[in-house]
Amino acid sequence: NPGSDTGDRWPLRQRALAGLAFGGVAACRAATNFASSGFTSAWHVSTVAIFGPLLTAAASRLALGERIEPRTLPAVLVAIAGAGMVVVGEGKSSPDASTRYGALVGCSLQALSLCFSAAARVIAKVTAGQLGAAELMTAQYGVVVAASFAATTPNLRDA
Repeated sequence: NPGSDTGDRWPLRQRALAGLAFGGVAACRAATNFASSGFTSAWHVSTVAIFGPLLTAAASRLALGERIEPRTLPAVLVAIAGAGMVVVGEGKSSPDASTRYGALVGCSLQALSLCFSAAARVIAKVTAGQLGAAELMTAQYGVVVAASFAATTPNLRDA
């Protein structure tokens, strides 16, 4: 039973795969989050990010059967209302339609980042009792370093 509190320890291979899954998802979240701000303004990215807690709660509900606390929805509605005020205020001063494609790409990348974030939180909950915070962070940084090394190695041959 994943994440069980019965004291049963997963085999090393299963723990390693869970750590790699978390690391990969967390690295993808970071990459899409950074990339999103390269295509559009910060207020676009922030507006999409407002939906992160709602998406995480929904993912936890679907994947783990967790109950969504009654206080969550009013808090999310207040956040959405605040985001709406930002959109209305900033929308009037936004650039012309030539940047709408960039805004669409940036907001889409941020939405994808939120999906990766929700998946990482679900994985962290599933692995509770099996992998500690230090192990999850080590896995995340290990995946990022390995991917960065793989991406830059071809460039080293040209140097």
